[in-house]
Amino acid sequence: MSTTQAALHRKETPTPGDLYLSLELSDKSWKLTFGDGGGVVSRHTVAAGDQTR
Repeated sequence: MSTTQAALHRKETPTPGDLYLSLELSDKSWKLTFGDGGGVVSRHTVAAGDQTR
């Protein structure tokens, strides 16, 4: 089993200070999702390569 698969099968409870982040990168836009594991999720879409934003 690869490390990625093992991490996805864990059943850990988030602890205070944990931050979850996902990135979906394409040629035209980047989709960023942030969460604290407690149900609060923030999603943002920015133009690809827009490092300022």
